[in-house]
Amino acid sequence: MSTTNSKQSERRKAKQTYWISISINLMYTLAFLPLK
Repeated sequence: MSTTNSKQSERRKAKQTYWISISINLMYTLAFLPLK
């Protein structure tokens, strides 16, 4: 039971980092688009 819980938490962490990186990429593109 503990193993499944740890796996779920790991997956959740991966999702969080994934979305954080996507949002950062979006912010950078929006910030640098007017400069081009």
